[in-house]
Amino acid sequence: MSEAKMARASLKKTIAYATELLMLIGKEDDLEGWIQAKITEMDHNIDAVYSYYKFCEHDEEESEEEETESEDESEELVFSMDAALPRP
Repeated sequence: MSEAKMARASLKKTIAYATELLMLIGKEDDLEGWIQAKITEMDHNIDAVYSYYKFCEHDEEESEEEETESEDESEELVFSMDAALPRP
């Protein structure tokens, strides 16, 4: 399996777990320190990778090819995540 395929599989798993955690953790829940630390660390790591791909130079040709391929998939994912989130 290529590095990109492994990364995409990991991101999909992260999305699934994060979506479920959004439903499990209440707005007023008191989180243990280690839980908050792990979530904060994850946030920083995802932000760093996202910022690199969004704003830094990398292989434009490869990026455009992947972007076209994943646009529909990304839209479906956003809609499915939105549907899974609890309503206020």
